[in-house]
Amino acid sequence: MGEYAAPANDSAGASRRAPVADSTTPPHRRHHALAYDPAIGRVVLYGGQHLASDSDAPLLDDPWHWDGTQWTQAAASTGIGMIGHKPYADGDGAVFATANA
Repeated sequence: MGEYAAPANDSAGASRRAPVADSTTPPHRRHHALAYDPAIGRVVLYGGQHLASDSDAPLLDDPWHWDGTQWTQAAASTGIGMIGHKPYADGDGAVFATANA
């Protein structure tokens, strides 16, 4: 997720890419879920936990669509951040998540 800046060399000479956060890509996250919605022909991203060094990082509740080329924020936040969930698409571009049992 997200774009990456040109590689930078660390002290050992290894090349690595640094993530670039902007409003056209989802925030970097972990424990998110993806579902493909064939009705709209897009992958839908939902939930997860913001990447931070502690376990108290906020849960994310912003759905995003991937069309194979670019990310688009699908809708306003749902108000229910989740991790460890299983998404499914409803065939109309919306994703509903169930708790991971």
